[in-house]
Amino acid sequence: MRIRTILAAAAAPAALAAVLLGTAGQAGAAITQGSAAAVLTANVQRTYTAKVSQTGVPDTTFGSNAGNATVSSDNGPVWASDNITRNITITPSGPDQWTVTFVENGQYNAFADPNTGNAWTGTGNMHGTVSYTVASHSAPITANLPASLPGMVDPSGNQVVPSAKSDLTGLTVQGHGYIIGLLFSGNANWQGVTGGPWSYHYTGIQDVQGVYKQV
Repeated sequence: MRIRTILAAAAAPAALAAVLLGTAGQAGAAITQGSAAAVLTANVQRTYTAKVSQTGVPDTTFGSNAGNATVSSDNGPVWASDNITRNITITPSGPDQWTVTFVENGQYNAFADPNTGNAWTGTGNMHGTVSYTVASHSAPITANLPASLPGMVDPSGNQVVPSAKSDLTGLTVQGHGYIIGLLFSGNANWQGVTGGPWSYHYTGIQDVQGVYKQV
């Protein structure tokens, strides 16, 4: 089962900004350069945190589980609308590389059974984690991420909440890829994103021990 649309990240080539040195002689330039280097080193070694709340996030299941109650989207059959809070941790993982981890908690509102695609209504708690590796010359800018976002918008930017018998094809999901883009694209230095491990749990959906689990 695929959760919350993992959007492909387009490459955005850019160069690192040059460190401007002072003009008050060689000694002054050396001091300025050292200070700037220390700031850059501190920035790439620190851990960043951010949080965003979202309503109406489309939740998708495997294509083979599409049924008469799931709705179409560009990222697979949608079975529920989620209201969630995403807690995000960003840590350096290598030269020009960052690990972005989402820890998510909230509530799903189902209009289809994710196992069969048949009509089923239910509400329950959900919890999940997913990690990505982001290539970026520069650190993320957490101030670019607002406190809340809609889960999906139409071409005019108006929020769309997934529901039964709707067609979500062509609409924009403001999911993980969109959020990573906000965090990194403000400095025009992010190069791409690679998906990593993920695990989501849903209470009240029968599978193994009453919990729908996907890893």
